[in-house]
Amino acid sequence: MSLIEKIKLGLLVVQQKEVIVALAVVIIFIALANYVIKYRKKPPKPVSQKKAAAAPKKEEKPAAPVAGEANAAEGNNDSQ
Repeated sequence: MSLIEKIKLGLLVVQQKEVIVALAVVIIFIALANYVIKYRKKPPKPVSQKKAAAAPKKEEKPAAPVAGEANAAEGNNDSQ
């Protein structure tokens, strides 16, 4: 068998549907295995800490007391 006959035979083998399908299956399998091996699970983002940190930042200023209510709040009720 000469070199030219071997090349022709190789081309005929590579052009068969079974060989092409088998090659595609092997490539997909290797890609999937590679993905599984290199997969790293990302840590969950701490959502509750952001909400807890945001709560103290909001402070409501108390409303300015009315002159009559200020004495009552202090316990100095001189009106009697």
